[in-house]
Amino acid sequence: MLQCAAVAAVAAICLIYLRRPGKPVQDELVGAPDCPFRVLIATEGTEFKMDVAAGVARRLTSRACQVKITDVRRLDDGDAGGYDAVVILSSVILGKLHKAAHWWLAQDGSRGRTIVVATATDADWLLDEPGLDACTAASRKQDAEPLAADIAGKIRRRLEINDE
Repeated sequence: MLQCAAVAAVAAICLIYLRRPGKPVQDELVGAPDCPFRVLIATEGTEFKMDVAAGVARRLTSRACQVKITDVRRLDDGDAGGYDAVVILSSVILGKLHKAAHWWLAQDGSRGRTIVVATATDADWLLDEPGLDACTAASRKQDAEPLAADIAGKIRRRLEINDE
């Protein structure tokens, strides 16, 4: 009986890991095409992450930034090149970010322009990627706007945008 429960638990964990959280994210482009800066937000389609992505986009799309929101699974299709800043919103499952996020972080030049926000059930989990701007957050609705403001502020400082 105990072995059956263990097998069932392992199978459930595997299914959770294979099926990443959220719905597929449809590409959305916000802001004018002639903006001097381009920002990519690659996210999973959970309500919390979509709220954060929308909040970041809203704060950045002025005269300075054009923001593309896309599914985190598309990070490894080569589309992430050519952006001045990249935000990755990914769940941590079994101690790992989405595989496309790992692929992106392994690319040359990705670190100086990437911010990773990982949602994890373990508050002590840390991304073991030296020199990367990363934080861990709980997926609480009331935290979405403050987190979006923090991320947008980091991007503004990094890109030296002062149009507010």
